[in-house]
Amino acid sequence: MLKTTAQSKLLTKKLRTGVLLGALSLSLVTTLVASKLLAPKIFAQVEGGRSITISPPSLPFSLKPGDKTEGQLALINDSNTDITFTISAFDMIVQDDKGTPEVLPAGTIMNNKYAASSWIGVDSPTLRVLAHTRETLRYYVQVPADAGPGGHYAAIVYRPAKIEAAKGSGAAINQQLATLVYFDVAGPIKESAQVKRFVAPGFSEYGPIKLTTEIANYGDTHIKPIGTISVNNMLGKTIVTRKLSEANIFPGGISRVIEETMGEKWMLGRYEAKLMATYGRSNNLPLVANVAFWVFPWKIAVLILVLLVAATLGYLFMRKHKKHGPTHTPPPPQAKETEEVKTA
Repeated sequence: MLKTTAQSKLLTKKLRTGVLLGALSLSLVTTLVASKLLAPKIFAQVEGGRSITISPPSLPFSLKPGDKTEGQLALINDSNTDITFTISAFDMIVQDDKGTPEVLPAGTIMNNKYAASSWIGVDSPTLRVLAHTRETLRYYVQVPADAGPGGHYAAIVYRPAKIEAAKGSGAAINQQLATLVYFDVAGPIKESAQVKRFVAPGFSEYGPIKLTTEIANYGDTHIKPIGTISVNNMLGKTIVTRKLSEANIFPGGISRVIEETMGEKWMLGRYEAKLMATYGRSNNLPLVANVAFWVFPWKIAVLILVLLVAATLGYLFMRKHKKHGPTHTPPPPQAKETEEVKTA
């Protein structure tokens, strides 16, 4: 019987050790997985230095038919070469949802109602910019008296015509630069825009969340919506608000996609994002949208649940074994009788 009791104690001890080791192993796994999931990622980005800078990169005008204006443009040459540019104006359009300008050679689109290249002139068709210097030139604008109201677009293009190696040498520049020109000619126009998409992933394990906004411009001139995007949690509390990235959206049904990343790493439950913006000449036309999404770190939740179940089962098992375990019994009667005979 003493041997049986010792074996029971040894078994209990092994079971306790096994449960503790199991819980420790699960805890270690949880820690390792969590550290992989939560460890910050380090990104390195290296951008090469610019060699040519134009100023300004864009020229917005709100003018009436027959108006004139003029101004100054600058080219800064930070390279090790002297560069001669040819300078001229071309029509410009945008057709994709990223706002990429397309410079059009003369006659590319017949009867282009948005054309404005003929409205622009410069004081010199060529300009030589020495290495590490800055040069300027004048531009002149005249809006035709019969110009239609709404948006018209052009680009003042700088093309390297001749590259001369300076002392110290340097890589030849083979690129085309431009100042984008936006005209909004006064007069009655149609102003109409719509939020085509305002979406987020329906379910994510972690934040932050990427919100995608697509706005289409069905009016007669370009627009630049101004507003905010806010994210509320399940209690209705605003956790983050950010300005909508400003972007020109060209007319004629052209869309522009704007992406924002919002929120933090740890997010839990249901959230709602709201877009509140305005557009138009008077900036009084609304653009409103909302979208709901869920965030739940399910992998870590499963690991925690497994740990809790293992710990609970181990506790119940040890409690049950302790309650119904073997007890010490008195010696058999034969042993007592033998002792009495010896005494007598």
